[in-house]
This record gives sequence, C-alpha cells and structure tokens, in this order.
Amino acid sequence: MKINAPLIWMALLLGTLGLTGCTSLNTAANAQGSGEQVVYKASFDAVWAAVPEIITNVGLQYVSVNNDQHVFLAQHGITGWSWGENVAIFVEKIEDGKTSVEVITRRKLVTNITAQEWDGPIFIQLDKKFKRD
Repeated sequence: MKINAPLIWMALLLGTLGLTGCTSLNTAANAQGSGEQVVYKASFDAVWAAVPEIITNVGLQYVSVNNDQHVFLAQHGITGWSWGENVAIFVEKIEDGKTSVEVITRRKLVTNITAQEWDGPIFIQLDKKFKRD
C-alpha cells in the first residue's frame, strides 16, 4: 500500500489548526489592560481623531470603532509570514491634555510565532504627531 504524503501533511496541518485555536476581533477587544500603553501630552479629541489615519498608514485594515468604549478595531490579513492579526486600540482621557493609548495585538492563529506586533508601528506614528508624557 502506497502512502500519500501530501494527504498526510494536510491532515496533520488541519489537526494542528483544530487543536491550537484561533482568535477574533473580540479577543483583542476584550483584552484591555494587557497591551503596550503610552501616555501622550495631547487632548483626547486630537488623539482620537488621529487614530483612523494611523491605522491605515501602518497597513492595517480599519474594521470598526466603538465610541462608548473608546476602542478602534483593525486587522491584518494573511501574508507569507503570518496568518494575520487582530488589533484593538484603546484611547482613554487621563486628564485635560493627557491621553493614554493602549495597543493590543492578537494573532488570528495562536501558534503563529511570526505574526507582526502592531504596537511599535502605531506608536511610531503617534510619536510623530504627539509628545509622550
């Protein structure tokens, strides 16, 4: 009996994916408090207005905004190095003239060790517009 190697590899891949789990945008949105956080010397309104443009500038796909929870949701699709990422960006007013930004990246496939972390590129763009506290 001849063993079909590609079929075995496909079964192993699907089995591994089934056991490892995936994340959703809600996974990132529910992880507030676990990401990289930076405080800027800028008003909430100025930072809030800048985030949508920054999302697209860094190469993320803008998905939605929740005005009540002050969170933007974005994602990045599959590349040659990653199965994609889900990103939540929380913007919180600390006091007049000070605003906190927290960026959380969650891999779409939990075992994806080559996934991009998006806090660095997002904070680089924010640093160009606002001074850190």
